[in-house]
Amino acid sequence: MTDPRDDLEDQKLMEISIIFDNDAGGDIDDLFTLALILAHPDLRLLGVTTVVGNTQARARLVAKMLRLANRPKVPVYAGLGVPEALRAQGKSFERKLSHTAFVTEDDPEHDIIYEDGVTFILDTLRTTRKPITLIGTGACTNISEVLRQADEHQRSMIACIALMGGEVHLLHTEANINTDPEAAAFVLHSGIPIFLGTWSVSRALQFSMAEVEALCDGSEDPFIAGLLTCTRLWWGAGKAEKIGPVCYDACPVFWAAGERRGMDCIELAPFPIELHGIHTRGAMVLHPWKRFAARPATTTRAGMITAADSLDAAWYKQRYCQLVFGREP
Repeated sequence: MTDPRDDLEDQKLMEISIIFDNDAGGDIDDLFTLALILAHPDLRLLGVTTVVGNTQARARLVAKMLRLANRPKVPVYAGLGVPEALRAQGKSFERKLSHTAFVTEDDPEHDIIYEDGVTFILDTLRTTRKPITLIGTGACTNISEVLRQADEHQRSMIACIALMGGEVHLLHTEANINTDPEAAAFVLHSGIPIFLGTWSVSRALQFSMAEVEALCDGSEDPFIAGLLTCTRLWWGAGKAEKIGPVCYDACPVFWAAGERRGMDCIELAPFPIELHGIHTRGAMVLHPWKRFAARPATTTRAGMITAADSLDAAWYKQRYCQLVFGREP
Protein backbone atom coordinates (compact mmCIF):
# COMPACT_ATOMS: atom_id res chain seq x y z
CA MET A 1 0.00 0.00 0.00
CA THR A 2 1.34 3.43 -0.98
CA ASP A 3 1.96 5.87 1.84
CA PRO A 4 0.08 9.13 1.04
CA ARG A 5 3.06 11.01 2.44
CA ASP A 6 5.16 9.64 -0.42
CA ASP A 7 2.72 11.12 -2.94
CA LEU A 8 2.96 14.47 -1.16
CA GLU A 9 6.76 14.37 -1.30
CA ASP A 10 6.66 13.48 -5.01
CA GLN A 11 4.34 16.42 -5.64
CA LYS A 12 6.69 18.79 -3.83
CA LEU A 13 9.61 17.55 -5.95
CA MET A 14 7.64 18.17 -9.15
CA GLU A 15 6.55 21.67 -8.14
CA ILE A 16 8.62 24.64 -9.31
CA SER A 17 9.80 26.60 -6.29
CA ILE A 18 9.59 30.36 -6.76
CA ILE A 19 10.14 33.63 -4.93
CA PHE A 20 7.95 36.49 -6.18
CA ASP A 21 9.72 39.89 -6.14
CA ASN A 22 7.25 42.64 -7.05
CA ASP A 23 6.10 46.24 -6.70
CA ALA A 24 2.45 45.65 -5.80
CA GLY A 25 0.44 48.74 -4.96
CA GLY A 26 1.27 50.82 -8.02
CA ASP A 27 -0.08 49.11 -11.12
CA ILE A 28 -2.69 46.43 -10.49
CA ASP A 29 -0.96 43.73 -12.56
CA ASP A 30 1.16 42.53 -9.61
CA LEU A 31 -1.95 41.41 -7.72
CA PHE A 32 -3.34 39.74 -10.84
CA THR A 33 0.00 37.95 -11.06
CA LEU A 34 -0.14 36.93 -7.41
CA ALA A 35 -3.56 35.42 -8.15
CA LEU A 36 -2.05 33.39 -10.99
CA ILE A 37 0.84 32.15 -8.86
CA LEU A 38 -1.47 31.06 -6.05
CA ALA A 39 -3.80 29.27 -8.47
CA HIS A 40 -1.17 27.49 -10.53
CA PRO A 41 -0.81 23.83 -9.48
CA ASP A 42 2.82 23.56 -10.61
CA LEU A 43 4.18 26.51 -8.63
CA ARG A 44 5.27 26.47 -4.99
CA LEU A 45 5.47 30.00 -3.59
CA LEU A 46 8.26 30.14 -1.00
CA GLY A 47 7.85 33.82 -0.24
CA VAL A 48 7.14 37.30 -1.54
CA THR A 49 9.41 40.35 -1.49
CA THR A 50 8.53 43.92 -2.41
CA VAL A 51 10.75 46.47 -4.12
CA VAL A 52 11.22 50.25 -4.62
CA GLY A 53 9.35 53.08 -3.00
CA ASN A 54 7.34 52.36 0.12
CA THR A 55 8.11 48.65 0.30
CA GLN A 56 6.45 48.35 3.72
CA ALA A 57 3.11 49.53 2.32
CA ARG A 58 3.52 47.17 -0.62
CA ALA A 59 4.29 44.28 1.76
CA ARG A 60 1.22 45.02 3.87
CA LEU A 61 -0.97 44.89 0.76
CA VAL A 62 0.48 41.56 -0.37
CA ALA A 63 0.19 40.09 3.12
CA LYS A 64 -3.48 41.03 3.34
CA MET A 65 -4.17 39.47 -0.05
CA LEU A 66 -2.42 36.27 1.04
CA ARG A 67 -4.55 36.19 4.18
CA LEU A 68 -7.71 36.58 2.08
CA ALA A 69 -6.46 33.73 -0.12
CA ASN A 70 -6.11 31.56 3.01
CA ARG A 71 -2.35 31.48 2.48
CA PRO A 72 -1.18 33.45 5.54
CA LYS A 73 1.86 31.21 6.07
CA VAL A 74 3.53 32.43 2.87
CA PRO A 75 6.17 34.84 4.25
CA VAL A 76 6.25 38.44 3.05
CA TYR A 77 9.30 40.73 3.22
CA ALA A 78 9.96 44.36 2.38
CA GLY A 79 12.96 44.82 0.12
CA LEU A 80 15.04 47.80 -0.93
CA GLY A 81 13.11 51.02 -1.45
CA VAL A 82 15.74 53.09 -3.24
CA PRO A 83 17.28 52.28 -6.65
CA GLU A 84 21.01 51.64 -6.82
CA ALA A 85 22.21 54.99 -8.22
CA LEU A 86 20.13 57.04 -5.77
CA ARG A 87 21.21 54.82 -2.87
CA ALA A 88 24.84 55.57 -3.69
CA GLN A 89 24.03 59.30 -3.50
CA GLY A 90 22.18 58.97 -0.21
CA LYS A 91 18.88 60.03 -1.78
CA SER A 92 15.35 58.82 -1.17
CA PHE A 93 12.86 57.50 -3.72
CA GLU A 94 9.07 57.55 -3.85
CA ARG A 95 6.66 55.95 -6.29
CA LYS A 96 2.94 56.74 -6.50
CA LEU A 97 0.73 54.03 -4.99
CA SER A 98 -2.86 53.55 -6.10
CA HIS A 99 -4.48 50.85 -3.98
CA THR A 100 -2.49 50.29 -0.78
CA ALA A 101 -5.39 52.01 1.03
CA PHE A 102 -7.06 48.59 0.79
CA VAL A 103 -5.14 47.87 4.00
CA THR A 104 -6.92 49.75 6.78
CA GLU A 105 -6.22 50.32 10.47
CA ASP A 106 -8.51 47.41 11.28
CA ASP A 107 -6.33 44.93 9.39
CA PRO A 108 -3.70 42.94 11.34
CA GLU A 109 -1.12 43.74 8.63
CA HIS A 110 -1.43 47.47 9.21
CA ASP A 111 1.10 47.80 12.05
CA ILE A 112 3.52 45.04 11.08
CA ILE A 113 7.08 45.99 10.15
CA TYR A 114 8.23 43.52 7.53
CA GLU A 115 11.80 42.24 7.59
CA ASP A 116 14.41 42.61 4.84
CA GLY A 117 13.62 40.94 1.54
CA VAL A 118 17.21 40.63 0.30
CA THR A 119 18.21 38.73 3.45
CA PHE A 120 15.23 36.40 3.02
CA ILE A 121 16.17 35.52 -0.55
CA LEU A 122 19.81 34.92 0.38
CA ASP A 123 18.84 32.76 3.37
CA THR A 124 16.44 30.72 1.23
CA LEU A 125 19.07 30.15 -1.45
CA ARG A 126 21.49 28.99 1.22
CA THR A 127 19.13 26.43 2.78
CA THR A 128 17.09 25.17 -0.17
CA ARG A 129 17.63 21.63 -1.45
CA LYS A 130 16.38 22.34 -4.96
CA PRO A 131 16.95 25.29 -7.33
CA ILE A 132 14.61 28.26 -7.11
CA THR A 133 13.20 30.49 -9.84
CA LEU A 134 13.17 34.18 -8.99
CA ILE A 135 10.22 35.95 -10.61
CA GLY A 136 10.73 39.71 -10.77
CA THR A 137 7.93 42.06 -11.82
CA GLY A 138 9.33 45.33 -10.52
CA ALA A 139 12.71 47.03 -10.65
CA CYS A 140 15.72 44.69 -10.41
CA THR A 141 16.94 46.40 -7.22
CA ASN A 142 16.47 43.45 -4.84
CA ILE A 143 17.61 40.79 -7.30
CA SER A 144 20.74 42.76 -8.19
CA GLU A 145 21.68 43.10 -4.52
CA VAL A 146 21.07 39.38 -3.98
CA LEU A 147 23.46 38.54 -6.83
CA ARG A 148 26.11 40.94 -5.49
CA GLN A 149 26.04 39.29 -2.06
CA ALA A 150 25.45 35.66 -3.06
CA ASP A 151 28.26 33.13 -2.80
CA GLU A 152 28.90 30.41 -5.39
CA HIS A 153 26.51 27.94 -3.73
CA GLN A 154 23.67 30.46 -3.48
CA ARG A 155 24.07 31.46 -7.13
CA SER A 156 24.02 27.80 -8.15
CA MET A 157 20.60 27.43 -6.51
CA ILE A 158 19.01 30.01 -8.84
CA ALA A 159 17.43 27.97 -11.64
CA CYS A 160 16.38 31.04 -13.60
CA ILE A 161 15.47 34.69 -13.19
CA ALA A 162 12.16 35.37 -14.96
CA LEU A 163 11.54 39.09 -15.39
CA MET A 164 8.86 41.35 -16.71
CA GLY A 165 10.80 44.26 -18.07
CA GLY A 166 12.57 45.94 -20.92
CA GLU A 167 12.01 46.05 -24.64
CA VAL A 168 14.05 44.54 -27.48
CA HIS A 169 11.59 45.09 -30.33
CA LEU A 170 11.06 48.86 -30.06
CA LEU A 171 12.91 51.89 -28.74
CA HIS A 172 11.00 52.10 -25.48
CA THR A 173 12.17 52.84 -21.94
CA GLU A 174 10.08 50.34 -20.01
CA ALA A 175 9.29 51.38 -16.42
CA ASN A 176 10.79 48.46 -14.46
CA ILE A 177 14.17 48.78 -16.19
CA ASN A 178 14.04 52.57 -16.24
CA THR A 179 13.48 52.72 -12.47
CA ASP A 180 16.86 51.09 -11.74
CA PRO A 181 18.86 50.55 -14.95
CA GLU A 182 22.12 49.98 -13.07
CA ALA A 183 20.56 47.05 -11.21
CA ALA A 184 19.00 45.69 -14.40
CA ALA A 185 22.32 45.84 -16.25
CA PHE A 186 24.02 43.92 -13.46
CA VAL A 187 21.33 41.21 -13.49
CA LEU A 188 21.36 40.79 -17.28
CA HIS A 189 25.15 40.33 -17.27
CA SER A 190 25.22 38.06 -14.20
CA GLY A 191 25.52 34.81 -16.15
CA ILE A 192 22.34 33.45 -14.53
CA PRO A 193 19.78 32.14 -17.07
CA ILE A 194 17.35 35.00 -17.77
CA PHE A 195 13.85 35.09 -19.19
CA LEU A 196 12.60 38.51 -20.29
CA GLY A 197 8.90 39.18 -20.75
CA THR A 198 9.25 42.32 -22.83
CA TRP A 199 6.83 45.26 -22.72
CA SER A 200 5.44 45.02 -26.25
CA VAL A 201 4.77 41.28 -25.96
CA SER A 202 3.55 40.96 -22.36
CA ARG A 203 1.07 43.83 -22.73
CA ALA A 204 -1.02 41.69 -25.10
CA LEU A 205 -2.65 39.98 -22.10
CA GLN A 206 -5.24 42.45 -20.83
CA PHE A 207 -8.76 42.75 -19.47
CA SER A 208 -11.32 45.51 -19.74
CA MET A 209 -12.88 46.77 -16.53
CA ALA A 210 -16.19 45.31 -17.72
CA GLU A 211 -14.52 41.88 -18.03
CA VAL A 212 -13.04 42.14 -14.55
CA GLU A 213 -16.41 43.07 -13.07
CA ALA A 214 -18.09 40.15 -14.85
CA LEU A 215 -15.40 37.62 -13.87
CA CYS A 216 -15.50 38.65 -10.21
CA ASP A 217 -19.26 39.13 -10.01
CA GLY A 218 -20.92 36.93 -7.45
CA SER A 219 -17.70 35.34 -6.23
CA GLU A 220 -17.72 34.29 -2.59
CA ASP A 221 -13.93 33.99 -2.57
CA PRO A 222 -12.52 36.74 -0.27
CA PHE A 223 -9.37 36.96 -2.41
CA ILE A 224 -11.33 37.58 -5.62
CA ALA A 225 -13.47 40.16 -3.81
CA GLY A 226 -10.28 41.85 -2.60
CA LEU A 227 -8.81 41.78 -6.08
CA LEU A 228 -11.91 43.49 -7.45
CA THR A 229 -11.81 46.16 -4.73
CA CYS A 230 -8.13 46.86 -5.41
CA THR A 231 -8.78 47.00 -9.14
CA ARG A 232 -11.53 49.56 -8.61
CA LEU A 233 -9.20 51.64 -6.41
CA TRP A 234 -6.48 51.45 -9.06
CA TRP A 235 -8.92 52.38 -11.83
CA GLY A 236 -10.28 55.28 -9.81
CA ALA A 237 -6.74 56.63 -9.35
CA GLY A 238 -6.78 57.70 -13.01
CA LYS A 239 -5.97 54.88 -15.41
CA ALA A 240 -8.22 56.05 -18.23
CA GLU A 241 -5.44 55.48 -20.78
CA LYS A 242 -6.01 51.75 -20.33
CA ILE A 243 -9.18 49.77 -20.97
CA GLY A 244 -8.50 47.90 -17.74
CA PRO A 245 -5.75 45.79 -16.18
CA VAL A 246 -2.84 44.99 -18.49
CA CYS A 247 -1.31 41.80 -17.13
CA TYR A 248 2.30 42.34 -18.16
CA ASP A 249 3.57 40.40 -15.16
CA ALA A 250 1.76 37.16 -15.99
CA CYS A 251 4.18 36.49 -18.85
CA PRO A 252 7.21 35.43 -16.73
CA VAL A 253 4.93 33.39 -14.46
CA PHE A 254 3.57 31.35 -17.36
CA TRP A 255 7.14 30.87 -18.57
CA ALA A 256 8.36 29.76 -15.14
CA ALA A 257 5.46 27.31 -14.87
CA GLY A 258 6.41 25.74 -18.20
CA GLU A 259 3.27 26.98 -19.98
CA ARG A 260 4.93 28.00 -23.26
CA ARG A 261 2.47 26.61 -25.80
CA GLY A 262 1.46 30.02 -27.12
CA MET A 263 4.75 31.87 -26.58
CA ASP A 264 7.54 32.27 -29.13
CA CYS A 265 10.94 33.35 -27.79
CA ILE A 266 14.38 34.26 -29.08
CA GLU A 267 17.79 33.84 -27.47
CA LEU A 268 20.10 36.85 -27.15
CA ALA A 269 23.54 37.44 -25.72
CA PRO A 270 23.55 39.98 -22.86
CA PHE A 271 23.32 43.52 -24.19
CA PRO A 272 23.92 46.98 -22.69
CA ILE A 273 21.33 49.16 -20.99
CA GLU A 274 21.63 52.91 -21.52
CA LEU A 275 22.55 54.55 -18.22
CA HIS A 276 22.61 58.15 -19.43
CA GLY A 277 20.42 60.47 -21.44
CA ILE A 278 17.24 62.31 -20.50
CA HIS A 279 15.11 60.34 -22.95
CA THR A 280 17.10 57.12 -23.34
CA ARG A 281 18.13 56.15 -19.79
CA GLY A 282 16.87 52.63 -19.19
CA ALA A 283 16.58 51.71 -22.87
CA MET A 284 17.97 48.36 -23.97
CA VAL A 285 20.71 48.84 -26.56
CA LEU A 286 20.29 46.07 -29.11
CA HIS A 287 21.52 46.39 -32.68
CA PRO A 288 18.70 45.46 -35.14
CA TRP A 289 20.73 42.75 -36.86
CA LYS A 290 21.24 40.96 -33.53
CA ARG A 291 17.49 41.00 -32.98
CA PHE A 292 16.67 39.63 -36.45
CA ALA A 293 19.51 37.09 -36.41
CA ALA A 294 18.51 35.68 -33.02
CA ARG A 295 17.69 31.98 -32.90
CA PRO A 296 14.38 30.67 -31.51
CA ALA A 297 14.49 29.47 -27.91
CA THR A 298 12.29 27.20 -25.81
CA THR A 299 14.35 27.27 -22.63
CA THR A 300 16.91 29.39 -20.79
CA ARG A 301 20.62 28.73 -20.42
CA ALA A 302 23.49 30.25 -18.47
CA GLY A 303 24.95 33.44 -19.83
CA MET A 304 22.08 34.06 -22.25
CA ILE A 305 18.78 35.96 -22.30
CA THR A 306 15.59 34.35 -23.57
CA ALA A 307 13.19 37.12 -24.63
CA ALA A 308 9.51 36.76 -25.43
CA ASP A 309 8.97 37.44 -29.13
CA SER A 310 5.23 36.86 -29.52
CA LEU A 311 2.30 35.75 -27.40
CA ASP A 312 -1.00 34.04 -28.16
CA ALA A 313 -2.96 36.47 -26.00
CA ALA A 314 -6.31 34.75 -26.48
CA TRP A 315 -4.95 31.37 -25.31
CA TYR A 316 -3.18 32.83 -22.26
CA LYS A 317 -6.22 34.90 -21.33
CA GLN A 318 -8.37 31.78 -21.42
CA ARG A 319 -5.80 29.83 -19.40
CA TYR A 320 -5.54 32.64 -16.85
CA CYS A 321 -9.31 32.76 -16.37
CA GLN A 322 -9.54 28.99 -16.01
CA LEU A 323 -6.89 28.98 -13.29
CA VAL A 324 -7.84 32.11 -11.35
CA PHE A 325 -11.60 32.48 -11.84
CA GLY A 326 -12.53 28.90 -12.75
CA ARG A 327 -14.41 30.11 -15.81
CA GLU A 328 -14.00 31.28 -19.40
CA PRO A 329 -13.28 34.95 -20.14
